[in-house]
Amino acid sequence: MCITKNDVQEGSRSSCVFVSCSSGIHIGATVGAEIEGERQGAFRATQFSEYIGIGTGALDAVLTANHWSAEQKKNLFLKSDFQTLCQAEDAENGAMCPLRLSRLANWLFSLMQTNPFGPPIQARENLLIGFAGAEGYCFFGEKKPARQPVASPLHFVERSFSPKGLVRSLVQAMVLSEPVHDLHALLQVLPDESPVLLVDSCPDAALARQDWSMRKWLKMIIPEVKDIDSTDLGIDQETKETLVIRGMWSTLGQWPVNQR
Repeated sequence: MCITKNDVQEGSRSSCVFVSCSSGIHIGATVGAEIEGERQGAFRATQFSEYIGIGTGALDAVLTANHWSAEQKKNLFLKSDFQTLCQAEDAENGAMCPLRLSRLANWLFSLMQTNPFGPPIQARENLLIGFAGAEGYCFFGEKKPARQPVASPLHFVERSFSPKGLVRSLVQAMVLSEPVHDLHALLQVLPDESPVLLVDSCPDAALARQDWSMRKWLKMIIPEVKDIDSTDLGIDQETKETLVIRGMWSTLGQWPVNQR
């Protein structure tokens, strides 16, 4: 197993890598999974030395790197009105129109200020966020990882995290990511022997299990919420709460507590 209850104790922080992959509002299930991990004593934001986020998992990685608890993330998810991030409803069919980037950016900027949910977010040197596209991965960070492979479908943008740059990078990661699970290139960037915890709530996350099976010290946590449309930002409060609860229950037996 990758992360055990003992790994959460102080002193293990230097050896653990956190990777969060999520798509759209499925981040609510990711939060639910992390709540269950905290409940079992197997997850804590301060236990990691590196934080990597893909898709809306980029937001999760930033919050985790800034030491938000899973409960704080849950409050942010449940109390934020994601409909305000959309343009006006389509008058003909009542459907929500696509994400409005300026509103998403303003919402993210608000998290960099004093806010009612958690500590103001800021850039971290040990943070990489990005998106998966048809031609590979694009990552933003302060500097390229020392373990960058010589030839792979990976592109890095250095010095990305000025105050506006962090939000710009988050917007691109959250909006542009596709459900791509060819993770071999990403594996090459991670430390060979460091424990890695991957929380993946993307619709096809289970397809990635084989890609990651070669990893000796990796643990995958996969919330099962495939029947809920990840692009539906107009979901009601009950559905948002359901996402969190299902993230908790579907990962109940996935968290390692006493095994290694």
